[in-house]
Amino acid sequence: MNNTAVAQQLEAYLEGAIGGSILESTENLPVRVRVSNTERTDLSKIASLDLSSAETGNSSALSALGEFKLVPELANIVRLNEQRVNIVQGHITVGVLPPKVFSQFQEQLKAQNFQLPPGYRYEFGGEQEESSEAEGNLLLSVPLLLVGMVSALVLSLNSFRQAGIVAVVAIGCVGMALFSLLVSGSPLGFMAILGIMGLIGIAINDTVIVLSALNENPESKRGDKPGGIAAQRQAIQKVVIKATRHVVTTTVTTVAGFIPLL
Repeated sequence: MNNTAVAQQLEAYLEGAIGGSILESTENLPVRVRVSNTERTDLSKIASLDLSSAETGNSSALSALGEFKLVPELANIVRLNEQRVNIVQGHITVGVLPPKVFSQFQEQLKAQNFQLPPGYRYEFGGEQEESSEAEGNLLLSVPLLLVGMVSALVLSLNSFRQAGIVAVVAIGCVGMALFSLLVSGSPLGFMAILGIMGLIGIAINDTVIVLSALNENPESKRGDKPGGIAAQRQAIQKVVIKATRHVVTTTVTTVAGFIPLL
């Protein structure tokens, strides 16, 4: 046997070889076959592993190659942004959302009063890092969106007061969305922020529909005339009921657009 054949068999023993795959839910997971951890961490057991020759079919123990001993060597220093770093990874249970696991993990760190030695710090990567980065990019565009929405509302409604009414509805919508997250115990993550923005869009759209319908109905503006309050209330009621169909239609189409995010 040459050195390559010996190295390949040792790698198959200690690091493992792909021997098949299993289907878990919708993910195809490879199956890696290797010796047990007790044999991989014991030098004498590693030396007793059998090496077989494909040409002759003979086999002999690895210890026949010579004497085995542990020799330390310099390891690579992993760096992130020019800082030395140790990366600790973990897998979560299938079907559990990462934000929930992350929240529980932070609670455990806080309960144990976990403190790193001086000069050390920790950062969270993975799903949390990607979510924070996405939230930051999303929030950067909020001021520009607000300016655009206010300008569009004032120009379309031709009234700062009515634009203010729309803003009040949008703010109330945000409050109800945060309240629903509090009641359900859901974290305020990227998907929740995206859903809140979609909810704000629905609220603004529905409010503009109702206000535009009221502006186009002259009877809904006759409250300052004698006997006009009762007529105005009836006119407002008819306009709102008539606009309900448009409100429901636009709401359903918007919610349908968010269905893939579920």
